[in-house]
Amino acid sequence: MLEFEGYEIDGVDYIVLEKLELDGEIYLYLSNANDEEDIMFRKFDKNDPEYLIPLENEEEVIKVAKAFNKKK
Repeated sequence: MLEFEGYEIDGVDYIVLEKLELDGEIYLYLSNANDEEDIMFRKFDKNDPEYLIPLENEEEVIKVAKAFNKKK
């Protein structure tokens, strides 16, 4: 049986597809465990690294999406 790292966000289970460190932040590329088209980026809160927070704005989303795309 395969094991995946995951998080529950708003009552939905998300699987970590990839992790990326960029500009001092750690970002996660997540996919809904039950709907592969439901994807999102989150980052660890610097004040509480156990907590995931949304990205701050569209500019950050674009920067992170490009970085994940380059990684592949």
